[in-house]
Amino acid sequence: MEKSSLLPRRLLNSKENLRIDKNLGYHILDFREQLPEVQLLIKNLIVYMSYKFQKTLFGYIEFDPYDFAKTMKIDRKELFKEAADPIYYKIKGRSRAELKALEKEYGNMSEYRCWDTNIENAFLILQNSSIHKIYKVSNEDKSEKITIDNFRYIDTFHVLFRRVGKTKKLVFQYEPSKKFEESLKRFFYLTNINTFIELRSSNLEDCYFKLFERIQDEELKNNTNINFGFKEITELVGLKVPDEYTENKFSDIKKKVNNKLKKFIAVVKNDIKELSFDWVKGDNSRYKNTVSFNWVGKTSQEKSIEKRKIFDDLFYTEFLKTLSSHFSNEYPEYAAQEELQVNLFIKWFFSVDKEITNFKISTYVYVFASLWGTKTNKDIKEEATRFFSDLYCTYSTFFKKGANYSKYIYYTKGSFYLYDKKQETLYNTDTLKEFIIHLYQQRNYFGSIKDLYI
Repeated sequence: MEKSSLLPRRLLNSKENLRIDKNLGYHILDFREQLPEVQLLIKNLIVYMSYKFQKTLFGYIEFDPYDFAKTMKIDRKELFKEAADPIYYKIKGRSRAELKALEKEYGNMSEYRCWDTNIENAFLILQNSSIHKIYKVSNEDKSEKITIDNFRYIDTFHVLFRRVGKTKKLVFQYEPSKKFEESLKRFFYLTNINTFIELRSSNLEDCYFKLFERIQDEELKNNTNINFGFKEITELVGLKVPDEYTENKFSDIKKKVNNKLKKFIAVVKNDIKELSFDWVKGDNSRYKNTVSFNWVGKTSQEKSIEKRKIFDDLFYTEFLKTLSSHFSNEYPEYAAQEELQVNLFIKWFFSVDKEITNFKISTYVYVFASLWGTKTNKDIKEEATRFFSDLYCTYSTFFKKGANYSKYIYYTKGSFYLYDKKQETLYNTDTLKEFIIHLYQQRNYFGSIKDLYI
């Protein structure tokens, strides 16, 4: 009987260690300008886009509403209801009645389509609304420069009705902004999708994004304590701060904040070791009006292991994205057939053709240098050559020349599979980077496969 088992994990778990753009933590309260249900959908969308960015191949990103709803545990039907106050009508500068009449006349797949469902509205907000960052830089000539910069999450967004048999499937495609892409590679912190989902019901997701961004920043300084003022912590846990309040009112709000933070810590206890909080006196205050968080920091060894895993995860993500984009450009005829395209890419990736191998080695060098850049290109090239040489040796233990590779290493229905004939076990993972790094790093683990054809 064929058994099924997950590959032993060596990279970061993408759901439990999701790279999130730091701008989300810095500016989380800016989303309060939107209606509550719009705020939450936008945050769900940013989390999901970050997750997909770490998995997507072939240079484009498709957004499947069905997968989005399943991954983020939300009601799919709500995505397609008309938004309460769509930004689309404001962008067009015309009345809803006028634009709806044009859509009815020309159809919703014409240029007169009204982008007014909840999910389309969230995408349009991320495309058309900017986060404004203000920062000061001191120059060598002792002058100071203050800059206002803007940041958007996506550049382009479109909808497709893809024919599947006799029906049509609704699929969105979007292009992340370059700044968003760079943030997910260089300006990020780690979060947990499941923790975020659990905190949503208590309206504590803003506290999660802000606190975890601050905690990870402080850990870089070997600090295990941070403080939040009364107004900020009250807003972050989803409570309203009155303009004026008496001592009794202040005490009531503190009790509510305490209850919220106890719920929060109960959920995140596995993400931050021994997280606790206390009220302390703020500067020039008679009252304990500041929340002080404390936790046990990671050891040097834990930080080193995590840093290496982050780099490996980043490297393999960008390496495979670059190669798969090249493959897609070289063989555009496979773009409409996902499973065929991915399986042919796997075969191409393991090809020993000299020209293809040289291209893969050059790409390895380019991606490594762009992310790390501390070695000479010669050192990286030698490392890349060894990597592919070892990988090909491992791969060759599976097949004799002319063997049907698709029976033993293949992709189907969103997962990658490795079949061990001797153990009659099918190993699987949901990302190609996990799949490849295990072939390379865990060759002894697959020792039972060496006599596959003996």
